[in-house]
Amino acid sequence: MKTLFSIVATLLVLAISGCAPQVDTMADQAALGNVAEQYSAACGAGDAVALTALFTDDAVWMPPNQPAKVGKEVIEEQYRALFDQLTCELELNQEEIAVAGDWAFDRTTYTVTLSPKTEGEPVKDRGKYINIYRRQPDGSWKIATHIWNSDLPAGGAE
Repeated sequence: MKTLFSIVATLLVLAISGCAPQVDTMADQAALGNVAEQYSAACGAGDAVALTALFTDDAVWMPPNQPAKVGKEVIEEQYRALFDQLTCELELNQEEIAVAGDWAFDRTTYTVTLSPKTEGEPVKDRGKYINIYRRQPDGSWKIATHIWNSDLPAGGAE
C-alpha cells in the first residue's frame, strides 16, 4: 500500500510540474541586462522620466547615508534634482543575475563620473548595487528595490 501511495504521489508531482509554465531563464536574463542598458543610457541622457519608467510604482530607492525613498514619483524627483545640477557618465557591469519566478535580482558594479553643469570638478566613483526586480503583468521586468554604495572610503571620491 505504501508503495502504491508513493508511486501515485510521484506521478502526481510529475504531472503537476509538467503543467507548470516553462521559464525561459536566458530570455529573462537578457531582459534584465536590457534594463541595465536602459538605465545607463537614461543616466547619460539625464532623462529622469526614462529612468523612473524602469521602476515599479511602489519601488524602494535606498541611497547610501540617507533614508529610503519610496514610490516612483519620489524617485523621479531625486533624479530630476541630480540632473538639474550634474551630468552623468555611467558604466555598469552585471556580475550576477538570478531569476526566481516573478522575482529576480542582479549584482552589478558601476563606475560613474558626475560633472557639475556649472563650476567644479567632476566627481568619480565606483561601487556596487543590487536591484530586485518584479515581473510585470505584460512580462517585462521593473526595478522594485535599488540599493547601492561606493567602494571608496567615505568622503573619498576620486
